[in-house]
Amino acid sequence: MSTFNAKNPVHLSFGEAIEQTFNTWKKIALLMGGILILLGIVAAIIYGGIFAVIFGTTDLTNEILNMQSLDNQTPRMVLTLIFTIIAAAVFSPITAGLLQIAHNAESGEDYSFNTAFEHYKSVHVKDIILSAVIINLVSQGFSIVGELFALQTDAISTFIAGLLSLALTILTFMSIPFIIFGKLDAVESIKASLSVCGRKFFIILLLMLVIGLCIGLGILGLCIGIFFTMPLYYTLQYNVYRLAIGIDNVDELSQIGEDSN
Repeated sequence: MSTFNAKNPVHLSFGEAIEQTFNTWKKIALLMGGILILLGIVAAIIYGGIFAVIFGTTDLTNEILNMQSLDNQTPRMVLTLIFTIIAAAVFSPITAGLLQIAHNAESGEDYSFNTAFEHYKSVHVKDIILSAVIINLVSQGFSIVGELFALQTDAISTFIAGLLSLALTILTFMSIPFIIFGKLDAVESIKASLSVCGRKFFIILLLMLVIGLCIGLGILGLCIGIFFTMPLYYTLQYNVYRLAIGIDNVDELSQIGEDSN
């Protein structure tokens, strides 16, 4: 059981978080980059296959373009919601695995390509998936409501929905770390993240902006470079949690075999 107390003070230094993020990234950038390239290929094949089955290969391009028209708002929103939830459920344990790689690298524990997928069989997998689904449902809810109400213009509604989604991303930034390192369940992890990240909202926002710019530089490396700068996001997520909350020196994955027996 976690000892997290929402009333405890939260200390997070911008400079230290940036320094530690890059230090961790240097250790695992190549491994995480390779994992993200593989995931990108797999995701493209899966989503392309699903669309091809639904619409047929001949009319696939036309159907995608038609989905953007005003007359097809409802089907587009429904499909977007479905694909978003599926992606959250399928890929959230990998996010946990990438955070585990960052932790193992910092704590001197063994890690490998397989570590990225270990949380599919961990005791936390249900909470990881549930928290990701809840957060993505709320985020998509913002987008759908914005489009349905069409506040003055589509541009304004999209902008407002984007701001709300960004705020939600910041406020739930620690939800998965609270599950795998803090041993909280899905709902409690979201509450804890809202509490902590709400108090450090602008520091986390600034950290995400700086790291986002650094990730964007990966496009300069023949675009494929972004797969190797993208791990900065996960090392930031890990180090923000580690510095603000702290992590007990316990190997989370060592419990997998014990709980499965």
